[in-house]
Amino acid sequence: MKIKTKIAAVLSWFFPIGLLWYFLDGSLRKDEFVSYHIRQSSTLFSFLLLIIIFAALLLIFRAFIIIIGGLIVLLLFLLGLYYAFSGKKKPLPLIGFIGEKLDI
Repeated sequence: MKIKTKIAAVLSWFFPIGLLWYFLDGSLRKDEFVSYHIRQSSTLFSFLLLIIIFAALLLIFRAFIIIIGGLIVLLLFLLGLYYAFSGKKKPLPLIGFIGEKLDI
């Protein structure tokens, strides 16, 4: 595996830096490993956005939802970063199946 591919996969978890690099560099869009991690990280950050929106709608449990949701997102982020760094194509628990279906 090329070092550029591994760096791009790791940076894909630092939204939107990796996403921007992915769309600016045409060779990365052809790389299945980088595309896989872009889809997984996009799914994770969409999940984070849903948590924030859901928490904003519920006034009573807002802090609880943000803390628990934030911890879940942080753990998934670190796991995805680990997968990218170690060269694995493995879906994230709970939400990774969605990322596998994305067409980016």
